[in-house]
This record gives sequence, C-alpha cells and structure tokens, in this order.
Amino acid sequence: MHPRGRRTRTGLGLDSDLATVIDEVEAYQAVLAAIGSLDPGRGAAFRRTTRWLPGRRLRDPLSHPPLAIVEASKKAPAALPEGDLGTTG
Repeated sequence: MHPRGRRTRTGLGLDSDLATVIDEVEAYQAVLAAIGSLDPGRGAAFRRTTRWLPGRRLRDPLSHPPLAIVEASKKAPAALPEGDLGTTG
C-alpha cells in the first residue's frame, strides 16, 4: 500500500480556483456563510448556481454582487489557518 499524500492549505482568496475551494470543506462553508450572512437569498443562489470547475476563480461568479459580498467572500477563506489538511486519496 502506498502512503497517502499530505495536503496543505495555502492562502485562499478571490483568485483561488473554484475546484480548490469546493474541495476544501471549510473554505466552501466559509464562503457560503459569508455570502449568506449578508444576503441569504444570494447565498442560496450562489450555492445552487455556481459551477465549481477547475480554471474558474472564486471572483468569477461574484462579478455583479454588492461590494460587501465580494469583500466577505474574499476574507472568509483567507481567514482559515494555513497548514496540514490531512491525507488525500
């Protein structure tokens, strides 16, 4: 059996890949909570309609919301601690 690779979290923000954000449960939850705390309807829509694909950045689906939502979405994943996330696989 091969050892599993270790994953680490590095700084996340508006330029983070959406696939990375959704793969990191805490980051995904932090972004949804940040948007939902400012506008629950927009938070629910963001969760339902965002296409979490590689190559798309967190800022892409946030192109038209109020600045407060963009700022909260930027700060939420960036506030998570960097470091060991455990094993992959």
